[in-house]
Formats: sequence, structure tokens, C-alpha cells
Amino acid sequence: MKAIIIDDEPDCVRLMALQLKMYCPQVEVVAECTGSEEGLKVIRNHAVDVVFLDIQMPGESGFQLLERLPGTGELARAHVVPGGVVQECVGQALLILRDDLVGV
Repeated sequence: MKAIIIDDEPDCVRLMALQLKMYCPQVEVVAECTGSEEGLKVIRNHAVDVVFLDIQMPGESGFQLLERLPGTGELARAHVVPGGVVQECVGQALLILRDDLVGV
């Protein structure tokens, strides 16, 4: 399963990548992005299954990034996990995600 992380805070990106590596080894992080423009390019150039997306970012929010994608199919198969929700309870959220992905 391929994932990307989009968050304007580099420490949060590194923490998420580390937590995924520890708790969800079946998830391969193909890119770590610190802004919506960079994230948009990665989404358009990689077939990903999961996007860990910070909703509150300076400039363009995560919701605004998603609005730029309708009808293009880039995220037709991907699950979007809001970054702020995961950051608040990253361990618990990733354990739940890991349990959901066991059969993948």
C-alpha cells in the first residue's frame, strides 16, 4: 500500500512517517511533502492508496487542495486521512489503520 504525507510542519511529517514505519510496515511512504503544491504534484505523478493530509496549512488548506482535484481521478482509489486528527492521537489512529489494513 502506497501513501503520501502532506503537512506544512516538517516535524509532523517525520513523526507520521516514523509511526507508519513502526506500526504499519505494509504502508510504503512514497513521498513526504511540506506544502500543497508539492503534494499536488506527487498526487498527480504517483498512484497512491492513502493520503495523510494536513487540513490547516498556510496558503492553501488541505480542503482547497482536494477541491483542485475533482473529476481528474487522481484520488479515485485513495483514502484521505486528515492530518490534524491523526496528529492528535497518532498512535491510536495508526493502530486502528493497521488493523484495517491487515488483510491488504
